[in-house]
Amino acid sequence: MNSTKKQCQLQRLLCDEQPDFLAIQETKITEDNDIASALRPFLFRYESCVIRAVGFSAGCFLFLKKCVNLEHLQVVIDEQGRFISCDFTLSGVQWRVICVYAPNNVRQTEQFFQFLRSYVECDKVLVVLGDFNCVCDERDKSSRTGYSDSSVSILKYITDTRGLEDVGALQEERYDLRYTHFQASSYSRLDRIYVSVDIIQQAHGYRVQPVFFTGHYLVTIKIGKREKTNSKFNWRLWKMNRKLLQDEQFVATVTELLSSLHE
Repeated sequence: MNSTKKQCQLQRLLCDEQPDFLAIQETKITEDNDIASALRPFLFRYESCVIRAVGFSAGCFLFLKKCVNLEHLQVVIDEQGRFISCDFTLSGVQWRVICVYAPNNVRQTEQFFQFLRSYVECDKVLVVLGDFNCVCDERDKSSRTGYSDSSVSILKYITDTRGLEDVGALQEERYDLRYTHFQASSYSRLDRIYVSVDIIQQAHGYRVQPVFFTGHYLVTIKIGKREKTNSKFNWRLWKMNRKLLQDEQFVATVTELLSSLHE
């Protein structure tokens, strides 16, 4: 997000995907003028929650689509550029959406997850998403080295005790859905979306897709009723109804049409 080229590419992505909410981590933008410039192309359609980077590291944006009727918005950010919590009411339900960008130092990650813990202890419907910079399952990384440390234990405790489900972990075993971050020959599923167990049945359409202007993939889900897919007509599936040949009106109409073709 710290370059005009990336901002234009993000604009194109938003036009294609049309998300209601979008969480972006590691913007690396520290100055107010640069933040204002980066946000300007998106403010026509989106409200934005912003936390600046610290020392050219971290920084997060959370975009909220203006046409979604959100009420009673409250936003909390941290001082390290790694956390945005947004409370709102939608359709009479109280929600808390949390954007996270965890440190990659184990000690700092422990402290960060302990901080996160205090915000997931609530009676709201939770959506916690972002770059967790760790994996909770050995299948989520290519390296054979140990995947678990003390920070992972804290995150697992939080998700287990607060009834948070990792949407990606519930998907079928498919390679194209597994990993979200690629670096040289290693790959892992660092970018995840957790939702309250109360709405897990409403979460669907999980997708992981490459975004060429970043080393991380775009992870998306839909929450709500599943859209009905209209089946398209396919000539290969067409079959003649022989009883139509016994219908005098049908036979007369077809005969007339065929006769007109010869005239």
